[in-house]
Amino acid sequence: MKMIRQILKWENVVLYKYDLSETFFLSKSYFHNMKKVLDLDVTYTEEVKAILSKSKLPTDDLDLSTQRFIGVLSDQKLIGIGALELYGSSALLRSMAVIYAGQNKGLGTNLVSGLLDLARKNNVSELFLLTETAEKFFAKNGFNKINRSEVPAEILQTEEFTNLCPSTAVCMSLVLN
Repeated sequence: MKMIRQILKWENVVLYKYDLSETFFLSKSYFHNMKKVLDLDVTYTEEVKAILSKSKLPTDDLDLSTQRFIGVLSDQKLIGIGALELYGSSALLRSMAVIYAGQNKGLGTNLVSGLLDLARKNNVSELFLLTETAEKFFAKNGFNKINRSEVPAEILQTEEFTNLCPSTAVCMSLVLN
């Protein structure tokens, strides 16, 4: 039997843990199980493509064997994804998407946190991204708008920067501590 332990109470939101492994929130009798962020391999390629396509994000250069994808599962279905392309001490954050039913529930923030952890494990000191629709979301997660001229050459040469995203996409970065 799993033990449930309250670990934080703030206004009408209570944070609980199951056996110190799964975290979930209980708010106004609404139960939302915060799913674990997982590393994704090539077996998830079709699901990743489907989510990216539904989110109107590029799939042309998708390669789960070289790009570091993470995801969130719910009932054995992928509901959110994000990826890093690693270039030494820099990385490109790309392909971040959460299915509509999973939006506004903290999954995007969980994915950003997972990507930041992955970046730190790979000795990345700065992340870069391009966005057409999520500037405010990434700003809330610590990213700052920058000029493309501030982006390292290896990131500027990626498909994302050269072909897939329009020149009007907002460029952002985050320096990791």
